[in-house]
Amino acid sequence: MNSDMMYLALKGGRVDVISGYSTDGRIKSFNLSILEDDKNAFPPYFCAPIIRQDLIQKHPEVADALNLLAGKMNDSIMTELNYRAFMYNEAPEKIAEDFLKSLGIWKPDRKQGGEKLIIGSKIFTEQYILAHLFSQLINGYTEFDTDIKAGLGGTNICFEALKNNEIHLYPEYTGTGFLVILSPSESEVDQLIINAEALYDYVYNNFLEKYNITWLKPLGFNNTYALMMRREMAEETALKNIGDLVKFSK
Repeated sequence: MNSDMMYLALKGGRVDVISGYSTDGRIKSFNLSILEDDKNAFPPYFCAPIIRQDLIQKHPEVADALNLLAGKMNDSIMTELNYRAFMYNEAPEKIAEDFLKSLGIWKPDRKQGGEKLIIGSKIFTEQYILAHLFSQLINGYTEFDTDIKAGLGGTNICFEALKNNEIHLYPEYTGTGFLVILSPSESEVDQLIINAEALYDYVYNNFLEKYNITWLKPLGFNNTYALMMRREMAEETALKNIGDLVKFSK
């Protein structure tokens, strides 16, 4: 089942548990409950801008602007922003501006009309919002203008575009960089899947060494995979984590 069908099937009671994304706006829209991952079934997927190192070396002010978001977005905040897009069909640009204003770090576009930075994104709502957050910070705090190439496709398309200098940065997730791009050994997966900081250090060092691409500071939210169910059912069955689900299934 694709994700849209899964969420609708869960909401309608046709299935009881699905695997979704921990910051999906439909969690709030459909009143779902996330089961705590007490089994370390899923790796950390902390989000951060990744950017070409040659650009950072030449223009460190770009990293300074983007790092204004470092640690400012927890799971609940990102879920709320996604919820606004899903429930009220608000434009990602408006959602981004409102959020930056709530932090007191929004600045109007300088509109310098000079060199442009191209910001890419994958093809889902959260990435569109993040791309606009990055764009507005760069426009407000640097001499660059930005263009957004939203909805480029999946991870490999965005990453190849970044490697080939077709885009300059895009939002990526540590778990995706780790598993999809770096393809670690089984022992590395077992060692790092339970340690978010060590996993970030691993992707940071490997991306810089192999691709000359830098991971900036994480934004603060972890959009990992998650098992979820309708909240009323979770409360009725007292299911709080994946371990409870395993016991319940027996």
